[in-house]
Amino acid sequence: MKHILHDWPDKECKQILSNIAPVLSSTDRVILIDSVIGSSDLEPIEAIKLQMDLGMLISCPSGAQERTEAEFRALLDHAGLDLVSVTNTKSFVSVVEARPRK
Repeated sequence: MKHILHDWPDKECKQILSNIAPVLSSTDRVILIDSVIGSSDLEPIEAIKLQMDLGMLISCPSGAQERTEAEFRALLDHAGLDLVSVTNTKSFVSVVEARPRK
């Protein structure tokens, strides 16, 4: 899923992921392409998260937000998924890989 979860507040993200998790086999993976705040050493996490959350509030007043790795982990955990890895790219997005909990 590319740039999906950042458009929604936590409650809706949990529901989206909870709808996906039950249909996954043990070898399936969920791939999220999204910004992961703090996944690079470019800026302090708090400063960039605040700046991006303000931008999301202006463009998507539904409660959209950018998230840190810990916040992605919590959303995935709620849905019964384990975060496998976060891979940085040369762009502003990262690749988040998750799998069904064993």
